[in-house]
Amino acid sequence: MESDIKQDKAQSAQNPSSQTVSVPENTPVDDLLMEKKRYPGAESWAPDEERLFAILFSRQERPLLPPHWDIDFRDIPMAPSIFGLTPTHRPIIFAHSPKEFQATTALIRLIDLTKNVRTAIQTGKRAKASWHMKKTIERYVSWAAEDGGYLNLDYVPNIVVDVVDDGLDEDRIIGHVERRMRALARLQRQFLRVDRDVDFWDVDHQRALHPGLSVSALLVEKHMPGLGEEDDDGTADYKRLRKATKIKREPTQTRRDDKTGRLRDEKPVTESNDYDALGERHLHRQTTLGPPEPSCLSPPPARRLRPLHPANLGPPSHRRLGQGRSVWNALTVAIAVCLARDELMARADDFDPSAVVEESDPDA
Repeated sequence: MESDIKQDKAQSAQNPSSQTVSVPENTPVDDLLMEKKRYPGAESWAPDEERLFAILFSRQERPLLPPHWDIDFRDIPMAPSIFGLTPTHRPIIFAHSPKEFQATTALIRLIDLTKNVRTAIQTGKRAKASWHMKKTIERYVSWAAEDGGYLNLDYVPNIVVDVVDDGLDEDRIIGHVERRMRALARLQRQFLRVDRDVDFWDVDHQRALHPGLSVSALLVEKHMPGLGEEDDDGTADYKRLRKATKIKREPTQTRRDDKTGRLRDEKPVTESNDYDALGERHLHRQTTLGPPEPSCLSPPPARRLRPLHPANLGPPSHRRLGQGRSVWNALTVAIAVCLARDELMARADDFDPSAVVEESDPDA
C-alpha cells in the first residue's frame, strides 16, 4: 500500500498528465497510510477507491475549482487555494461544456443545501430535510450528466444517491449500503455480458413502483439483490472477510460543550450513517469529531467530514462557521460526482442514444 502511494507521487513528478490521480507532494504519506488503516479491507481497495480516498484526504492541498470561478463565488467565504491550476493538478470540479454558469449555479445550490437542511430541522421538518438533501444532490448528478454529454444516452450509472435513516442500527445501515453497491456491480456486469438480456433496459415494472426515479436509478432498483441473497461473484467470501475484519467499537459517551451547549461525542471517530452518496465507497464512510474548528476556510481531515449530519450543523449564531462547513460539504459531494462524470465520459462510446429523453434542469 505504501509503495503504491509513493509510486503515485513519483509518477506525478515525471508525468504531469497524471494530474488528479496522484497525491500532492506536500501530502504526508505516513498520515495518509495511517488514515487508511482506519478502514477495514483498505488493502484490497480498487484503484478508483484509492484515488478518491487520496483526493478527499488532500483536498485542502490541491486546486478544486477553476481560477476564474472566483468571481461567481465572491460572496461565499472560500479559501483562495481552492481556485487555481498547477503543472501537475488541474481542478477536479469544472465544466466540460461552455455552460460554466450552469456549473457554478449547480455548485452554489449544493453549498446552500446545508443551510436549507438546518432550517428544515429547526422548524421540525426533519423528513423534508432528508428529501431536500436527496433531491438537491440528484440535481447535481443530473447536471454532471448533462455537462458530460451522456444525459440522453442509455448509460449505466456509476454513482447512486441515497438517504439512510440514522435511527437504524449499524448492521442494518451497512447492509443497506452494501446491497446498493452490489446492485451497481451487478448492473455493470450484466451490461458488459456478451449475451446481455434483451430486456436489460426495460424498467417499466420499476417505474410503476418508483414513478419519480430516473432511468439510471430504476436500473439500479432492478438489479438490487434481495435480502439474504448472495451474488455469484464472491459476495459470500467478501462477507466472511468483512466479518473477520470487523472492528470492535467502544461505547460512545457524551458531554455538553461549554461554549455551544450542544452534546458532543467523546469517542474520537464515528462512522457516518445518515447520508450516503452510494457507489463511491468513501463518501459514506466519512467521519467526524463534533463541532468545527474556529476556521472553516480549510477542511478538517477527510476522516472528520460528515456531510450534512444534523448533529453537526451547529447553532444559527455561528453563521460564518456554518458557511465554511457548507462549502466543504458541497465540495466533497462535487468531487465524487465530477470524478464519476469523467469516468462515464471516457466510456460514452459504449452507450447508445436513449429512447427516453431525460429532462435537463430548467433552473440551471
